[in-house]
Amino acid sequence: MNASDQTVLVTGASGFIGCRLCAFLKQEGYPVRAMVRQPQTFHDFDGVTSCYGDLEDPDSLAQACDRVHTVYHLAGVAHTGRSWQPLYQRMIVDATENLLEAAIAAGVKRLVYFSSSLATAAALHPKLATAYGLAKLEAEKNLQKAQQRGAIEIAILRPVNVYGPGMKGNIATMIRLIQKRRLPPLPRLQNRLSLVSVKDLCRAALLTGTLSRAVGNTWLVSDGRSYRINDIEAAVYQALGRKKPGWHSPRVVLYLAALGAEILGKEMGLKTWQNLVNDNLIDSRKLESELGFRPGASLYDELPAIIAAL
Repeated sequence: MNASDQTVLVTGASGFIGCRLCAFLKQEGYPVRAMVRQPQTFHDFDGVTSCYGDLEDPDSLAQACDRVHTVYHLAGVAHTGRSWQPLYQRMIVDATENLLEAAIAAGVKRLVYFSSSLATAAALHPKLATAYGLAKLEAEKNLQKAQQRGAIEIAILRPVNVYGPGMKGNIATMIRLIQKRRLPPLPRLQNRLSLVSVKDLCRAALLTGTLSRAVGNTWLVSDGRSYRINDIEAAVYQALGRKKPGWHSPRVVLYLAALGAEILGKEMGLKTWQNLVNDNLIDSRKLESELGFRPGASLYDELPAIIAAL
């Protein structure tokens, strides 16, 4: 079957990853249907049509899934760093179940679920897991049950933090604060972390959406590099054309700042502190060896475009 015969549905199409996935899949020759809750948030472009869909509205999901071959499921709620368990249960676990039922009823062949590396942490260390990671893991298990009973093909992606123009999250916040001269030099930090570009994540999604050997598996996604926060910080200063200060803040100062932000409900709270001082490495060699994934981007290459988009 040719790509042009396989309509794909992208949920969460107006988001940072979703809109780029729509453009990528269209470029690869697929008829793309972009599902959004508010159609005005997604601007139609050549060959991509938007449709209304609400993960809590079964009728809208039935219409969105009609005559669709593959669903790429990104919609839900973003990780907030706070334990909003009722919201996560409703918008991640229950909502994914609603979409799954609609997809099966419509005869969708495959569903690719965009989970999170936090689900890996939840599986390995449940007592230390975030509510978000636990919800993602539960949604994965429900999808896997449908796969096991032969109702639909399921492939699960667990990407690390995603970078690219328009990115969200802690690193984007750090870049923005450095740009505005509102962030003192970071402490000396030796932790390492994995990241992935939005371009490479789209390539990984297409592989899991089309290859038969991707079905029934969970795939960790990174760009294969190991980043240090201090190196990222230095690269941001360089991209901004500014000299990085030659001194480092004491670690306790950063911790107290994160604690204060947590108390005030600000973006860079204690979760940011944990990300800054602990390793977060993901091994995506399985995706590379079994599906032929070849990441081609690095955060450092993308920094000028990321900064320009802030």
